[in-house]
Amino acid sequence: MDGDHDITLFFPVYNEEGNIRSVITTASNVLKKISRNYEVLLVLYAGSTDKSEEIIREMAKEDPHIRLVIQPTSDPGVGRAYRIGFEQAKYPIIAYSDSDNQFNLNELVKFLPYLDEYDIIAGYKLKRQDPLPRIITSWGYNTLVRTLFRINTMDVNTAFRVVKKPVLDKVKLTSRLGTVTTELLVKAKKNGFSIKQIGVTHFPRTEGKPLYEVTSGMLSPKTIINVSKEIVRLWWSVNVRKQY
Repeated sequence: MDGDHDITLFFPVYNEEGNIRSVITTASNVLKKISRNYEVLLVLYAGSTDKSEEIIREMAKEDPHIRLVIQPTSDPGVGRAYRIGFEQAKYPIIAYSDSDNQFNLNELVKFLPYLDEYDIIAGYKLKRQDPLPRIITSWGYNTLVRTLFRINTMDVNTAFRVVKKPVLDKVKLTSRLGTVTTELLVKAKKNGFSIKQIGVTHFPRTEGKPLYEVTSGMLSPKTIINVSKEIVRLWWSVNVRKQY
């Protein structure tokens, strides 16, 4: 039931001054409605060069439910940011999303009816609002992951999910890239945890610049190489070393 849950909702943050105030405000408003206790946790990379930190600290002074954690430059990577979010989360139900304002956080309410039955509720984009090259890349990535790991999900990489704490107590995450969201689903399935998929709204990015892209929708060659390495490591880990 609404209002019966203790929830942490966290966001990795890197140069999102144009989005972060709106993201925090929306997250706070929705959590007030659906939670008994809650926190909005921001994992800010210390290498951010805009006013994201200033905005977060200003809002945190006004609302004790808002908490800032700094990810040091000596420990980089969005995958590491997600792992910090999982480790720092105060409450047993952990939700997360990106801080680019591309998801309707109010749709978190759609996840609640499945909390008793499932360990992970994973959002997937009903209609992806990205440049065509990014859509094609995502299709190829999802096809590859579903083939390699025999996981039947609509989108292995959508950054809008709810995860119960026992999953994270069991699953060991190691990825430093955005592939950590794929790693979470693959290893959770290997451990027998249940996964529910929910279609969610996806908005185009209107502020800020996507990480890892060289032009609109085109990933940098370095990113493609690094992601490929992460997928190979994950395949080796779960299929050969049986570490999950």
